[in-house]
Amino acid sequence: MTACCQLLTDILESRKDVVHLSNPYQKCPVYETSSFLLRLVQLDDAKDLLACYSDRRAVANMNADCCTSDFYYETLTQMQECIRFWLREYQQQAYIRFAIIDKTVKKAVGTAEIFGGTLGGGLSGFGVLRIDLALPYETAPPTQ
Repeated sequence: MTACCQLLTDILESRKDVVHLSNPYQKCPVYETSSFLLRLVQLDDAKDLLACYSDRRAVANMNADCCTSDFYYETLTQMQECIRFWLREYQQQAYIRFAIIDKTVKKAVGTAEIFGGTLGGGLSGFGVLRIDLALPYETAPPTQ
């Protein structure tokens, strides 16, 4: 199981007792496992996230469908502008971009975007989850 899959499994397992969640745009939730912390992305994460988003191999694994960029950034300024954009989108209740913090190294190693809503043509109640990770977190050795 990849580190990413394990992270999501751990979070879902820790939250299975929650019947009703409050509006995440009023107070952004924070999720924590023994290894990772997910919280709203912050400008202070820019330097850490640049290591992920400046790696063309990592960016090749990212899904940029319906996004405003391809998520490849070469400078700290570009990464900061991206984070500012994500925070504006959060304020407008478009989506939440979480920073994924590796608690062992105390650094942001990627992001997770979550949103849902309705679409035309009778589609409703959908959800989208995008996960962008630094390359070392994309795979993990098989568990035995």
